[in-house]
Parts: sequence; structure tokens; C-alpha cells
Amino acid sequence: MFESKSSLVTLGGAPAALYSHAHVGEVRSTPLLRNPSQPSLYFLSLKAISVGSTRIPVPASRRQSTIIDSGASITTLPEDLYEAVRAEFAAQVGLPPSGVEGSALDLCFALPVTAFWRRPAVPPLTLHLGGADWELPRGNYVFEDLAARVMCVVLDAAPGEQTAIGNFQQQNTHVVYDLENDRLSFAPARCDRLVASL
Repeated sequence: MFESKSSLVTLGGAPAALYSHAHVGEVRSTPLLRNPSQPSLYFLSLKAISVGSTRIPVPASRRQSTIIDSGASITTLPEDLYEAVRAEFAAQVGLPPSGVEGSALDLCFALPVTAFWRRPAVPPLTLHLGGADWELPRGNYVFEDLAARVMCVVLDAAPGEQTAIGNFQQQNTHVVYDLENDRLSFAPARCDRLVASL
């Protein structure tokens, strides 16, 4: 269902020469928050999610219950937040809904024949974090299968109050967990260039 491109995960202090040529955008940072009851998780403050120009606020009671999780496949949102995001995509995309057999994704649209030569417009998706906005590239939240003529927004609902930012949304992004300074930094990247340089 998804593309399979190779890239590299580095742990610790990789030499700058290894990754500097793959860096393609501005570095942004947000505080890493600590939760003593869940010390193995990395928490962020998610204040809102924008679909296009529509900003959907995250309730204050949930703003510090967002985790970034490289082990989770896709981003999951509490059900009410997911439904608000889902409704905005449905209103703004303007394509008929479509199901994908065997997939848990339910925010999918039928692609017109013209999608073979002109991809349909999709509103930008932005995560508004404490001190930084994470503007996701289209490929980090949209999956398109032209043969099946379907396009899905790669987000899902989950029970409970927690948002988890999964690895699909983190692809082609340099993510730095600075535990000494309690900061998470991120920047757009061309991770396929890392492998080419080895």
C-alpha cells in the first residue's frame, strides 16, 4: 500500500558530513515535556491542527498529552479531534468518499481519471506545537493509489485522550531529541540522500 524507499536512522552524534546535504528546510524546535508516570514517552504540546486555513484547537486539557512515537505507523487522534479534522478534509477536498478494501483508513476519496496527469489539490496539514508549526509535506499525510483511483489521508482515530505523531508523518524529516535541553527539533530532509552518501 505504501512506497518502500530505503533511508537511514542514526543514533547519537552522527558526523555533519553524513546528513548536511540531505537537509532541505528550516530547523524548528518545540519543548519536550516530561511525564513522570510515563518516563519512556516523549511528550509535546499540541495546541491546534490546521487543515488548510481552518484551525482546529486542541482542548487545553489535552495539549500536553501528545507524544511523538517513531514506533507507531501513523498519527492517531482522539476521536472527537479526528472527526473535526476528518470533516474539514471532506469539506475542502471536494471529492466523493471512497473505501479501501483491507485498510483501516477511512478518510479516503475517489480519484478522478484526471489524477493520472494532475493530482487533485489537498489542503495543507499543520501541527501547531508549542513554539513551532510543523507543516507536513503532502507525502507525509496523503497516500495515493492511482491504479485503484483512491487517495487517503493517513490519520486515524484512537480511543482515549492522547494524540500520537507516528512515523508516516515523520518521514523525510530530520528529528532530533535533545534530552539534555528538553527540546525536539525537526526539519524537512531528503532522507534518500543519506543512503546514497554511504
